[in-house]
Amino acid sequence: VLGVALLSLGMAEWNTPYLALFLLLIAVSLACGAVNATLVLAAGLPPLLATLSTSVAFTGLTDLLTGQRRIAVSDPLMVAFRDNDLFGIPWPLIYLLAVFALFQFLLHHSRFGQHLQAVGGNRDMAQMSGLNVRRLTIIVWLLAGIAAGLAILPLSQGSGSSSGTATPLLLETVLATFIGAAFSRRRVVTIWGALLGAVLVNALSNGLGLLGVNIFWMGAIKGGLILVVLAASAVRHKGGNS
Repeated sequence: VLGVALLSLGMAEWNTPYLALFLLLIAVSLACGAVNATLVLAAGLPPLLATLSTSVAFTGLTDLLTGQRRIAVSDPLMVAFRDNDLFGIPWPLIYLLAVFALFQFLLHHSRFGQHLQAVGGNRDMAQMSGLNVRRLTIIVWLLAGIAAGLAILPLSQGSGSSSGTATPLLLETVLATFIGAAFSRRRVVTIWGALLGAVLVNALSNGLGLLGVNIFWMGAIKGGLILVVLAASAVRHKGGNS
């Protein structure tokens, strides 16, 4: 959301050149990832708690930058990205599939990805096998920042920056991630599972909207689903250990 605000301000009010704006967004994305990495490695916070904490801080910074006002983006490049297609396929969908393919290869079909999975599966065993766990953890958080930065473009192409979008986006991201893990044979988060989870969460939101469900009930339903998914995962993990 902070990146969306910067992109909207850069295009709509600051008249920032595309290259400078791109470099700014990359720098901010890496900085956000570095903050989370510091909280996890130096302060010892659980990753989910660190993410939730920094989300609140970044949302507050976004409100300071924008004054909690809506900033529409009407830049020609953004309009072209939103309205045009390639052989009938919308550019936002092509962009999504390209990002998916990049991270799918990086994390599931490369030696680097195998090292990351080793660290995530058993940190101590990965350390004993000679992997630099600390360095890999930092890289993971920086990649998470880059991934969030890549989401700026499709988020901005709709309505620019709007106050109050951070909380539902965070809720839906968490829900999509844990739902996606349910599709993994090892019950771990995967790129493919995250994509499928995002599709299902979006379908759920659209379905509830078409049924005329109150927006506040939507949040309650999604929060309840997160609890159900986490509880099921915990029970399954406990059963597997026993």
